[in-house]
Amino acid sequence: MNKKGMELGIQTIIILILAIIILVVLIIAFRSQISSLFSSFSNLISGANTSVSNLPGIGR
Repeated sequence: MNKKGMELGIQTIIILILAIIILVVLIIAFRSQISSLFSSFSNLISGANTSVSNLPGIGR
């Protein structure tokens, strides 16, 4: 059995598991900031649509 090749596989799996755990922790930590960012972006888009529809000749 080639133990060196097996160690490389186990090390890679451990690194992947740690990276996934860190990613999940970061997503949980910044969840509120991300949702407020998308909310602000949505408000910006809806405000731009309202402004365009109020222009003379373009709106209803």
